[in-house]
Amino acid sequence: MSNNLLLRVEKWSEAISKPTAIIGVAFLLLASGLTIADVVSRWLFGKPLIFVPDLFGLSIILVVAATFPTGVLQRKHVAIDFFGTWLGRHASRILDSLAALATALFLAVLAWQVTEVAISKAAENDYTYVMRLPTAPVWWLAAIIIWISVPMQFVVFLLQLVHNKSKPAEDLTHVE
Repeated sequence: MSNNLLLRVEKWSEAISKPTAIIGVAFLLLASGLTIADVVSRWLFGKPLIFVPDLFGLSIILVVAATFPTGVLQRKHVAIDFFGTWLGRHASRILDSLAALATALFLAVLAWQVTEVAISKAAENDYTYVMRLPTAPVWWLAAIIIWISVPMQFVVFLLQLVHNKSKPAEDLTHVE
């Protein structure tokens, strides 16, 4: 696979990740607003808003899922450079490549498990306690968002192999 093709695929992935980031921010704002409304209700009326846990729980599922595509492309995963620094530059590159592959495999397993939860919620016709909202659509959306990040991470892995760098695309345009 050519370097230019990988870089184009990465740019395309960035375009796909923007809507997921917007979804994440929107639901984070919803969760924050719900928390503020609940606190104000407790302060003013001495009672919580009983629907807040329903909406908050569903929104947090999407907030967490939406972090994966953008995090993958920005290489915001946790990295431990101790062994790579100790073993040298070549070993560090190999370890970075293996870590990128392991991350891709982990994301695939995570996406599969979230899909299993979505299937289960749909089969059980699960819904929230107070508002009686169906939970399966939220789990399906979370699964789709995480599945989107899986091929993105494989692109990151391939870029790591080709460029021997673990930095985002703007740093990879000047290939050594």
